[in-house]
Amino acid sequence: MAETVLVTGISGYIAKHVARELLEQGYHVRGTVRALSKSDKTRDDLVKSGVDVSKLTFAEANLESDDGWEQAVEGCNYIQHLASPFPLEQPRDREALVPAARAGAQRVLSAGFSAGAKRIVLTSSMVSMMGMPPKPSEKSSGQTITEQSWTDPDWKAQTAYNVSKTRAELSAWAYVKEQGFEKQLVTINPGLVLGPAIGTSYGTSLALIEQMLGGEFPAVPKACFPFVDVRDVAKLHVAAMIK
Repeated sequence: MAETVLVTGISGYIAKHVARELLEQGYHVRGTVRALSKSDKTRDDLVKSGVDVSKLTFAEANLESDDGWEQAVEGCNYIQHLASPFPLEQPRDREALVPAARAGAQRVLSAGFSAGAKRIVLTSSMVSMMGMPPKPSEKSSGQTITEQSWTDPDWKAQTAYNVSKTRAELSAWAYVKEQGFEKQLVTINPGLVLGPAIGTSYGTSLALIEQMLGGEFPAVPKACFPFVDVRDVAKLHVAAMIK
């Protein structure tokens, strides 16, 4: 019998690719949406991309509320937690996105492990690892980033998104260590995720490129980003779930 995987925020850019990868590998997929009325569009997007959605169902749950999570995780063997706030325009309050991101992760972890999930894969970001002021010795040689590297959320150069991802992942690791589930959590920390969208709703990453190509920016600063293809990110999520 095929196992069931919960995909939180399934209408999102990366989440739809993860759902497609799971469905193509024969899993039952249950996706969370803020309102069930939004599920039809996600289903249609996946159908138009050539996916058999006969094993796809939906559950209503919101990161900012306890309601619905117990029902959403019921019977799920694995959880892919991708839902997290990522606005194109960053709020001035650097802590503004933290409550939803951190509390949402806690709700998913608590509900998931209580329901017996074998593993939870949490989508974090490289921004939770790379944001710290360089030491004098690193200014010429560059910084080396490892699994032990953490962004400093109190550094004034951070944006609200960077702070939210860092605090959410730190709290997730603290939770699983305290509860004894450390080996059942995996985090994925991609760079800027680009690649083809499934449907016409594609979130912040591609919207940024769309604005650049549309000439909406008066100038583009010299900057470099680590890029990764969304299809590779989806494959990595599934591999991290079962390896």
